[in-house]
Amino acid sequence: MDDGARRHAEPAEQPGPRGDRPAVQGPLTERETDVLNAVADGLTNAEIGRRLVIAEATVKTHLLRLFAKLDVNDRTRAVVVAMERGILERPQRAPPSVSQVSTWSACSFGGKIG
Repeated sequence: MDDGARRHAEPAEQPGPRGDRPAVQGPLTERETDVLNAVADGLTNAEIGRRLVIAEATVKTHLLRLFAKLDVNDRTRAVVVAMERGILERPQRAPPSVSQVSTWSACSFGGKIG
């Protein structure tokens, strides 16, 4: 094989620091971000596939690539790192409604309030 052909035949990705997966550079793609948002919503791979209309195997591929880009090994850590880096926004929680507070208080005291 000549040098030109060999250059094209070599993989573009090199082993990562732990050697267990390729080091992938660059920002997350739009689709990887879609998958990550779905993970943050607590969806399974099958549910993510249905939501995004892609095969479950494709979901797994996107997950592996975003894990490599974020240098993480699991879904939970991916979400945490993405939030720390501003890739995902932290959920904005509304203050509990009056009815929720009343229900929680009633449960805590074993009866109704007021």
